[in-house]
Formats: sequence, C-alpha cells, structure tokens
Amino acid sequence: MLNCHNVSYSKDRLTPDESIALVAALKDCTLQKNLYNGSKLHADILKQGFLKGSLYVSSSLLNMYAKCGALAKAQQVFDDLSTRNVVTWNALITAYAQHEQVENALNCFEEMQCEGIFPNDVTFISLLKACSTPENVGRGIKIHDKIIKQGLLGKKTVIGTALLDMYAKVGDLHKAQHVFDELPLPDVIAWNALIAGYSQHGRGKEALDCFERMQSEGLTPSATTFSCILKACGTLGAIGRGKEVHDQIAVMGLLTKNIVLGNALVDMYAKCGELSKAQEVFDKLPTHDVVSWTAIISGYCRHGLGKQALSCFESMQHEGLSPSPVTLLCILLACSTLKDLKKGINIHSEIVRKGLLANFTTLGNALVDMYAKCGAIGKAREVFDRILVRDKFTWTTLITAYCQQRNDEEALKCFACMQDEGLAADAVLSASILQACGSLSATQKGEFLHAAIVREGFLSSDSVLGTALVDFYAKCNALAKAHIIFDELFVRSVVTWNVLIGGYAEVGKHEAAFEMFRRMTGEGVEPDLVTFIVVLNACSYVGLVVKGQMFLEMMSVTYGIVPNAAHHSCIVDLLGHAGHFDKAMSVIENMPSSGYIQVWLALLGACQKWGNVEVGRLSFERAVLLDKKCAVAYMCMIDIYTDAGMQKDANKIEVMRLEMEEESCEPCICGDPCIHG
Repeated sequence: MLNCHNVSYSKDRLTPDESIALVAALKDCTLQKNLYNGSKLHADILKQGFLKGSLYVSSSLLNMYAKCGALAKAQQVFDDLSTRNVVTWNALITAYAQHEQVENALNCFEEMQCEGIFPNDVTFISLLKACSTPENVGRGIKIHDKIIKQGLLGKKTVIGTALLDMYAKVGDLHKAQHVFDELPLPDVIAWNALIAGYSQHGRGKEALDCFERMQSEGLTPSATTFSCILKACGTLGAIGRGKEVHDQIAVMGLLTKNIVLGNALVDMYAKCGELSKAQEVFDKLPTHDVVSWTAIISGYCRHGLGKQALSCFESMQHEGLSPSPVTLLCILLACSTLKDLKKGINIHSEIVRKGLLANFTTLGNALVDMYAKCGAIGKAREVFDRILVRDKFTWTTLITAYCQQRNDEEALKCFACMQDEGLAADAVLSASILQACGSLSATQKGEFLHAAIVREGFLSSDSVLGTALVDFYAKCNALAKAHIIFDELFVRSVVTWNVLIGGYAEVGKHEAAFEMFRRMTGEGVEPDLVTFIVVLNACSYVGLVVKGQMFLEMMSVTYGIVPNAAHHSCIVDLLGHAGHFDKAMSVIENMPSSGYIQVWLALLGACQKWGNVEVGRLSFERAVLLDKKCAVAYMCMIDIYTDAGMQKDANKIEVMRLEMEEESCEPCICGDPCIHG
C-alpha cells in the first residue's frame, strides 16, 4: 500500500498516474486516520499548486480530513474548491453527520440544493443517520417528506432501510414497521434494522415474530440478526428459544469468527439466569474484549453474586483491559451487594482518575448508592454534592438512603430541594417520603404528597405505595383515614393488611385489630410471620393470654408457620406480664434454642413489673451471657433489686455496668442502646 511520503510527480501538472498515486496516498492516510501525514501531504500539494483543477485530488483530501475528524480543515478544503459536485457535498455532509453536528449537515444539504445539485442515496442515508436521535427525529421527518416527493422510497431499498432504521432507533416502531411494509423487497439489512428496533426497545416478542417471518421468506440470518434476537431472548427470559438460536449459530460456524455474537450469547444466558452456561460460552470464546467481560460481570451482579463479579473484574484487569463505564457500574453494584466499602472506594478512585463523572451521571448515582448501602451516608452526600447534573434517580438514591438510615428530617429537606429543581417524585420515592413523614408525624407534607400521588394515578397499580399511604396515616394516628385509603386500594398485599392491623394495635384498639385479622383471613389472604407478631403484640398490650395462645397455635397448626424468636418473645411477654412465670419459662424451654436475647429481656421486663427477683436474676444472667453490653438488662436488674430493697445487689450490678463502659464500643445485639451510649 502507498504511504504518504513516496509520491513522486512532475513539476508542472499532475499526470493521471500521479493523481492516482496522490489519491492512493490520501486514502492510506484516511484508513489509518493518520492526520499528521495527511496534513503534510496536503501542505506539499499546496506548495506545488496541484489542487487547482483537480477535483479528484481535492475530494480525496476533503474525505481524509472528514474521516480524521478535522472538520474545520475539511470545510476549508471544501470552501476552496472551484467546482463542487454531489461527491464533495456528500463527503462534507457525512463528516458533519458522523460527528453529530446535525445543524451543519442540514445547512450543507440546503446549500447543496440551492446550487442546483440533486442529492443522491448517500446524501439521504447520511442525513437520516444524523437524525436518528430523539432530539433530531423531527428533522428526519422532513427529510422523509423530501424522499417521498422525489419518489425514492419505492425504488430505493437502501434509503427505505435507512429511514426505518431512524424510526426504530428513536422508538417510533409503528412508523418503522410502516416504512418496512412499503419496501418492495426487504433484504437482510432491512430486516435487521426492524428486528434491532423491536429488540432494543424491549419488544422481544415482536422481534422474534419478525425473525420467524424473515426465515420463512427464505432469507438467511446474519450475525447481526442473531445478535439482536439473542438480546430479545434475554429480555424475555426465553431460554428455550435462546438455546435454539445458539444451535443455529453453531451449525453455521459463526462463533469462531464473530466476538460480537459470542458476547451476545454470554449476555443472553446471563440474563436468563443460566450463569454456568454463560460462563461456559465465555470460556470458549477465542478472545475476550471489554464487552465480553462486562456481559459476564453484569450477569453475576444481576443475580446477587457479587464475589464472582469482583473475581471476573480482577481477571479482566489482569488481561490488561480497561473497564468501560458500564463495567464500573456493575462493579459498584457488586460492592453495594457485598457492602465492600474498601473496594468501592478503589473503584471511585478509578472513576475520578479517568474523569468519567462529568459525562456519566449514572456513575455518580451508582457511587451515591454504593456509599449509602455500605453505611457511609456522609460520603454518599459528598459525592452527591459534586454531581453537576442531578436527575431524578440521583435524588431518589440519596433520599432513600436517608430514609433507610432513619434520618427522616434530612430526607424531607432533600425532597424539598428536589422539588425546587422541578423534579417530581415517582412511586418508589413517594413510598420512601411517606415513610419519613409518618415517622415525623409530618401530616401536612404527607397529605400534599398524597394529593400528588392521586394526580399521577400511581395508586391504580402500585400496592407498595398504597401500603405506604396506609402506614403514613396510621403513624399519624389518623386511623379512620388509613382505613378509608385501605378500602379504596385496587391491590392489597398481606403487607398492607399487616400495616392497618398494626396501626390499630399500636394505639390500643385491639378489637379493631382482631376484626381486621378476621376480615383478612375471610377474604382468603393468608397471614404471614409479621401478621402474627402484630396480633400477639396486641394481645400482650391488653393481657389477653388465652387469645394470644390461640394465635400461637393457629399460626403453626392452621397455617404451618414455624414461630420464630419474635413470636416467642411476644408470648413470653404476654405470659410474664400476666404473672404466669412457670408457663413463660416453659415456652422458653420448649423453644428450638434459648439463645435469643429478646425472650429473656421480655421475661426480665415482666419480673420488674411483679418484683420477681429469682426469675429476674436468671433472666438477667442469660441475657448478659448472650450480650454483656445490653443496657436494658442492667437497668431492669438494678430496678428489680432496688424495688426489693436489695441495694447491695443493685450496687454490684451498677459496678458491672460501669466496668462495661470502659470496654470498646461494639454493636449491641439486643437492639437497644449499649450501656456506654
């Protein structure tokens, strides 16, 4: 192949052979995207004065600059041309289109027609590609009108394909299908454009239907067709169909030649949950690129296998491959799942080092989420404050994190700031905000949000949001309103029932709670573990021993639910506060394990009420054996001894408590504040 330095030519003018040699040298620079050598050759051509009268060389020079991305130089060469034809105009239009300078491309198109030069296939194809984005599709529609006026659509399959591709890429699949149906003889490329459109926009069933029709018409699928169909299978979870396509690909021998197809197979199996098969296909690929690694890493992340995802990420780096923003998104998700703050900080450093945060808001969002999930809410806020463009998901991530940390006041402050930026809450965020409003008894704010939820029509299909509304009104002691909302819900889950039953139980309206329980089971909704905790607590609150024992028997005999420590704690509390210490001890002795601090604390609380020193001492000893830093245990035992006039014993417990204060602060497993704050 000719390079840019070995062209020789006569002194006066270019011979045909010299023109061919120059054009070949320019083409060589174009293919290599070697702007430096191309510019040197241009300077040499100018010095010799060879551009004048040589449209052939000028067009090649223009094309070289355009393909190398030097659009200003391309425009300069174009402006210096003494004669312009459709080829030179197309070179400039294509350059602007490929670099997403749609305005300049369309201006050139208008000027070209003003000079009396008619556009050809290449012109229209370049313009339609430039308009294949949501913000530019309106201009593409105008180009469509020009194509119709020139009568090209029925004659030129290549133009029709470019047109349907534009509509497919922006998600206007109805128009894409209409254009396709008007094509006189759709080829594989046209079918691929339509199938890709359906596949990319989550319409997997339609993509598979097109695939079947295409083959029934005698056309052989290409690697591109198979890639699109595998994506559709992954979206639908259609593993059976995906395996059939895999077999087709294997028979045609395409896997050894096409890494894109191999990557699509890995992705399909991963999305369908067949991770061992995804790994098998991945291991058999002749080579791996960033997309291959990202597909397998994403699969592991999607199914909660963070350790495997991180292991793949390390292997990818050992191969010398640099992760893409999508890869980094997946790894941040893995760090969130594993709560691996150290690894998350390392990934954060890599993102900053590559300067990715400015252009990828999704990475900023993922960082906020990772820090929040790892409990580093301060660091999450720090990242949030540095994100230049914050979208709804950015705000939702931070606000939800505050809610999960029970920092409800900060959550509501952030929500107010989000609204000031003109962003409205979706159903997911609304549920979190209602939780915060309920915790703070912020009735007015919750009611405003309720009105917005009704306006948006979220309640018609979202049981989680309906449950959050019932919970909000119940926490604000507006049980009548909570009950009205409950009755109006289209969808009520067992959680919704639990919230309303719990709301009545919380304020001592135990009969209303029991009535809701009867209504719930009468409507065929089976109670769960939480339901029985709620009704047992209601029994304990008013001392209904017989009813409590009935519920405990019902959950195991009628519903086959095995009571856990929380249920046993409720019944021990109920029996203990009724003074039935022997029965309470019997419940504990018959538990699968007595190693649950909650049951001993429940019994200890009952001993404090009745002044039962003997059982109280036993309960205290068992509680501190399980968690020596539990503040409640020490305080209860001190009170029991003090009330019994046993001050020396009370003082001993106080000394033990003070000794515990001197030890390092560790989390208290009983769920109460540890004795040293």
